[in-house]
Amino acid sequence: MLQVLRQGSFVKKMHDLQWTQPGFFDLKNDEVGLEHSIARYHADDKVEEQTLVTAFDVTCRAWKVPLAVP
Repeated sequence: MLQVLRQGSFVKKMHDLQWTQPGFFDLKNDEVGLEHSIARYHADDKVEEQTLVTAFDVTCRAWKVPLAVP
């Protein structure tokens, strides 16, 4: 759940900075800023694999009950 909230926050920041506008990163200097931001995002995204597996299992169980997913 925290990862989804984090992703949503990241996307909102990108939108607020107008990074999602067509042509925003057309200049080479602007592209460097984007690459730096992406690298930082992934560096901050260090999550133990078992944590992800456990979270995925919990999510699957939660969806199976109300939706009757096999």
